[in-house]
Amino acid sequence: MIKEHSASLAYPSRRTLGIVTALSLEGAVLPQGSRWQAVVSNASFAVRRASLNGLDLLCVRSGPGVSAAREAAELLVGHGVQALLCLGVSGGLAPGLKAADLVLAEAVALDGFGRDGGESLASIPLSCAWVRQALPAILASALTHTPQRKVRLGRIVSLERPVLSPAHKADLWRRSMALAADLESAGVADAAARAGLPMLVLRAVCDSSERDLSPELPRLLDEQGRVRPGRLFCSLASRPALLADLLASQREFSAALGSLRRAVDAMARAGALLPEERG
Repeated sequence: MIKEHSASLAYPSRRTLGIVTALSLEGAVLPQGSRWQAVVSNASFAVRRASLNGLDLLCVRSGPGVSAAREAAELLVGHGVQALLCLGVSGGLAPGLKAADLVLAEAVALDGFGRDGGESLASIPLSCAWVRQALPAILASALTHTPQRKVRLGRIVSLERPVLSPAHKADLWRRSMALAADLESAGVADAAARAGLPMLVLRAVCDSSERDLSPELPRLLDEQGRVRPGRLFCSLASRPALLADLLASQREFSAALGSLRRAVDAMARAGALLPEERG
């Protein structure tokens, strides 16, 4: 189980940021001005490297799941990264959050509700200094876009499986008071806390708390977040109405990725992709 951790910081000599995303399309929001190169791979993960304004970026696509994200983050820690960034889309839990709104985490919780008949909600605090450093750039990226997007600070909760129904989202909101839910951030936060590294979690809402998603939708997507045509055709044969739900979800996913891309670009311009060294 994830335990409470202090937010101690460690700063290796290299300016290196480790980035974990679940999907390839989430990783595609990273700055494209530099050439990304594969540097190492193992049986589970491949690491890509790029340089940006004197900063080394190491990125791993973990796939969904807290355990996979933790393992990917530990791989980056082994490469000597100076800080960790968990980036991607999420499900909205807080009322009022819409698709493409942004959530900057102040803490990450792991929800084990329903496992072994009990409830476990452990929380890991994140680097407040880095949150304050990144917030102005993220706000500027959201407020200068038309339509304007919200930026909320608060807790994000990681789950073992996606939360799809409004009733489930409302229950999770009441129990956790988390603004959004994902499947990875708690694993990365756990690895960062154990290594003594600062961490930032930035999520764009893909589906609001009122949005009712079909349980079939996650099965229609591949590891890159793209639609699997074969599975789609089979599903549509029995449920033609699923197409409208899928198209709406793809529009929301695209809008969420756009918000993330603008926020990351703004952070890069402001020099906020890595926390300021103290001393």
